[in-house]
Amino acid sequence: MIVSLISVHKRIGSFRTQHHLTRHIWFRNFAIIDSIRNAKFLHPNFLFRYRSTKNFRYAKTFSNDRLTARGYTRGEDGNYYNIQYLDMEYIPQLPNRYVFTCATEVKDALSRHIAVYNAFHPGAGSPKVVPDSFLKMEKAPLFRPEFEIMTQCQDGTLTSFCVVWYDEKTKTGMFEPVATHPNHRKLGLGKAMLIEGLRRLKAIGANRACVESCGDNRKAFYNSAGFETYDKDCYWTKEF
Repeated sequence: MIVSLISVHKRIGSFRTQHHLTRHIWFRNFAIIDSIRNAKFLHPNFLFRYRSTKNFRYAKTFSNDRLTARGYTRGEDGNYYNIQYLDMEYIPQLPNRYVFTCATEVKDALSRHIAVYNAFHPGAGSPKVVPDSFLKMEKAPLFRPEFEIMTQCQDGTLTSFCVVWYDEKTKTGMFEPVATHPNHRKLGLGKAMLIEGLRRLKAIGANRACVESCGDNRKAFYNSAGFETYDKDCYWTKEF
């Protein structure tokens, strides 16, 4: 029988994705390594972001060695973690028919929700009401309406959507979610939206931005906007 560390992954994942109210834990991982060094088992996903490359490499080596010593084998499938240090000038370029907008300008919550829903679920039909999960996201710690960024076509259609979360203590931004409607893809809207988010982050004093991606195509998309892939989250399994 093969047993996976999926349960560990889900527990950690619940901190990150179950509720937007706990998203700030992503940014607090910088300081937790000392408190968990003696844990009986670890998932590398819990150790992915620290204040320095040196600390990250130590944490990654430590967790991998800990799992290997207990007979677990690392798999190949997983998500990529990407980072960009904000040490350049950011000038987004949009096609002529499009402009940037954000939640401070698009007052209707249903319109904003439709933008992200249709980007992820094309062909499913536009929702008629705003779900509680979306409203909770916009009330969560670290949420800023000016960082709920969208692109808008000249006919008024919202075509791309992202939220950039910002933690002042670590001066770190995180993009989640990021999506463009299929009818408006391959025009550079998503990349331009990322660069606009990076520009806004730098303007308020951020020094880095992170984003998680699943699959090689999404990884390449974030790399095209200047993100560097520094780790890959994998499942570990063990036969009993």
